[in-house]
Amino acid sequence: MTTKEITKSILEFISQNKSTDAKNLLVENFNTSLNDRKRGAKSALEGILYMRNKNKDHEYSDNEIKNIVKAINVMSKSISVDDFDKGFLDVWKENMKILRANRKNEESVIENPTEKE
Repeated sequence: MTTKEITKSILEFISQNKSTDAKNLLVENFNTSLNDRKRGAKSALEGILYMRNKNKDHEYSDNEIKNIVKAINVMSKSISVDDFDKGFLDVWKENMKILRANRKNEESVIENPTEKE
């Protein structure tokens, strides 16, 4: 698996409240000889995991997701962004994609589907 695929898997585990699986995958894949970009990604993943464990019931609104994505895009364009920052921001951007997709999936579920016989 590539770093991007591992990161996505960890974020999906976090969004599904599977903290142990997320933490195990993080430890297995982000513990040895990390370059600056991977260190930034690891820091973001650890922070997101910590936040989710601290407040499992928090759901970002569509507006919050939109504002976070805007902020990430602005920060990404800064001339002072280094590889650590890029790794960190890439993880947050992927996290927002997953949260947005999860919200769309939840909205598309029919609340009282007709049972077929």
